[in-house]
Amino acid sequence: MIDAPPPLWDPPRPRRPRLWPAWLGGSLSLLTVLAVAGIVIATVNAGRESRYSKSDVCAALDLAAITARLGVPAPEPQKSTVPGVCRYPVLEPGGLRAGGGGLSVTFFDNALAAWWSWQGQTSEDDGAREVDGLGRSARVTTEEAGVGSVTGCSVQLRVLDSNVTVLSQIVAYGDLASRPCDDLESVTTALIDSTRASLARLA
Repeated sequence: MIDAPPPLWDPPRPRRPRLWPAWLGGSLSLLTVLAVAGIVIATVNAGRESRYSKSDVCAALDLAAITARLGVPAPEPQKSTVPGVCRYPVLEPGGLRAGGGGLSVTFFDNALAAWWSWQGQTSEDDGAREVDGLGRSARVTTEEAGVGSVTGCSVQLRVLDSNVTVLSQIVAYGDLASRPCDDLESVTTALIDSTRASLARLA
């Protein structure tokens, strides 16, 4: 009896499939879903935020920074017939008018509604620059102008914060003793500080 030669190749035995790659892939997918869900929930909650309630804008107006910069007496805020709008005159110590300003606050039901309105108020081409540390977003523009021998300057500040949009502005004559138009950046800083303080009192 002749023995049969051993086989030239021994096929590998089938291995039991490993479970950890599938488990790892499933875990990563679950983490991704949870992360996306967390972002969605946070966004929805932020959209529902409404930090400000409708109140008297004139009562919240803080003009300390502006009067200090312009060197003028504290003006008497004047309520407008338009809700959320407060105006004030800029008067020289002798009582002559030397400009004016105002604060306009639009209240929305929630932050999402305010954000949608904000998108229609701002443009990349309006010459405004971003202001850090004021509300959720803020942009400011400055302008110098003159009519005949009368010169003047203005600063306009727009703010988005929670469920409100804000327009704060001031116009001053250039011949004020404090010479505001010679240093428009300091007037801008004063308006920003005034608006920040007013929003804090309004909240």
